[in-house]
Amino acid sequence: MRSSDSSQFFLQRYWPLIFFLGVTTFIVWKIGFRWGQLLFLVPMFLLSLFHLSLAVVEASDEAVRYRRLSGWTMLRFDEITSCGFSKLRIEIGYMGLKHFVWPLGKLYFILDEPTKRDMDLVAFIRQRMEH
Repeated sequence: MRSSDSSQFFLQRYWPLIFFLGVTTFIVWKIGFRWGQLLFLVPMFLLSLFHLSLAVVEASDEAVRYRRLSGWTMLRFDEITSCGFSKLRIEIGYMGLKHFVWPLGKLYFILDEPTKRDMDLVAFIRQRMEH
């Protein structure tokens, strides 16, 4: 069974939101609120929400299951239309599914640690999709 790297879970999911809250608090506390700051703060907030939506994935020979905020959801390999690496960050992968997944239409997930296995998570899912 292949799974997302558990050591990256906190770093990938919660650290961007904590960083956003810290930066926002510092800016508002030191400088005060100005409307122009929203040009910087809104994209930071949206990026932190994206990271909060990252899934933890476990893939076996039979199916893929993922967990976002609560509970595990099972996916059959025939429900997956594509799988690859995110262009934004190297530690994030994606799966295109036959149905829409909030917020961007694809399921973005935390990758596994490639040094531990002979085949990474994305390659494993792609191989099972072909069968």
